[in-house]
Amino acid sequence: MCSFKVHGHSVIGFCSLLLLSGCGGIAESDEFIEVSEEEQVGISWEDYRDQAEVSVRGKVAYVVEDDLIFHSEADLYAYYEETILNDGWKLAVFQRISTGFEPVYSRTEALDIKYCVSNLFQSSYAPFNKNQVVTDAATAMRDWEKVVNVRFRYISAQDSTCTETNSNVDFAIIPITDAGVSGCAMNKKMWNGPTLGCYNTAGIKVDGGMLGMNYSEIDGVPSSIGVFRHELGHMLGFRHEHPWKPGDQCTGEVPYLEESDRTGRRLTDYDVQSVMHYTGGSCTPTETEFVLSQLDGVGARSIYGMPTSWVMAVLD
Repeated sequence: MCSFKVHGHSVIGFCSLLLLSGCGGIAESDEFIEVSEEEQVGISWEDYRDQAEVSVRGKVAYVVEDDLIFHSEADLYAYYEETILNDGWKLAVFQRISTGFEPVYSRTEALDIKYCVSNLFQSSYAPFNKNQVVTDAATAMRDWEKVVNVRFRYISAQDSTCTETNSNVDFAIIPITDAGVSGCAMNKKMWNGPTLGCYNTAGIKVDGGMLGMNYSEIDGVPSSIGVFRHELGHMLGFRHEHPWKPGDQCTGEVPYLEESDRTGRRLTDYDVQSVMHYTGGSCTPTETEFVLSQLDGVGARSIYGMPTSWVMAVLD
């Protein structure tokens, strides 16, 4: 995923690359719901149920879409059937065409995503102020952590060897110098492909494990923090939003890309305000900052769940 210039505008690109009914007392559920494979659209019933399940004083409840609580599995399924099955596939997550694999972190992995920040930002590449890079990244990470159950952890001890091959971190924040590109990111779960990958500091195409930033290509809007927000979305496994722009893909990027074995599974309705949508050029009327939209939060939570603090606030 990268950021580049289109018709003089800065855009972000991919370089190669729930829910309150029945709020009565919480009761234990002894019901079992079966759903056929043909009915599994968007998110399977099993995943939806497992992601929603919480334990309150030893009893089971289900919480979805931030503040909707269901006291039984049957009530949750009724809502799932109404809103998911009948609505179909709707942020998009990367999906491999050949296998259906989606490069997202497990619920456990997502709570400890480790990263480093290259010392080269201080010595050899703009902004020649590594503290700014560290701060920009942390600000963007907090924005994701506020709306979805993920946690990023800075491992500063790895900064002197901070490259995409460092096995002590999940990804490296490194400087890149591609002309017109302000950012590019892929996690280590991504697969090989002719149009997948990012160019590292040495200008070599790699398959994952890096979030590259080119501060010399960032000029106002979107800001460096906005670029980080967008690229972190890719790091979490999310695709661009604009390939689903009705009647106009705006960059030529389409949902189904057989040559790189990738497509995207829709998690929400099309959202021009998504942090994953290109801005400026023919994609949007004006250039705007990259911020997480309401639908971004809904889609991301369907993969990673809501922050623990939200669950506790709802149940208190």
